[in-house]
Amino acid sequence: MQSRDDEIINIQHGKDLFAAARPPHSFIAMTDNHNHSFNRASNRELLLGYLDRLELLAVVEKLQAEDSLASGKTTGSISH
Repeated sequence: MQSRDDEIINIQHGKDLFAAARPPHSFIAMTDNHNHSFNRASNRELLLGYLDRLELLAVVEKLQAEDSLASGKTTGSISH
């Protein structure tokens, strides 16, 4: 998340970090300055939506791991 109006950290820095990051990743551009970004309801909604997606991803990963265990599949383990 990066504000287009950030007077301390230019949005290009955020875009550069995003470009260098390995997937999965996302970039969310907001409005307002560095210290007041979350005073705006629309920016808070962007953050909450992002956090909801992270929580959903964690649930999906947990279910996939449980499914792998239940089916007897393991990854990264060595049998003796």
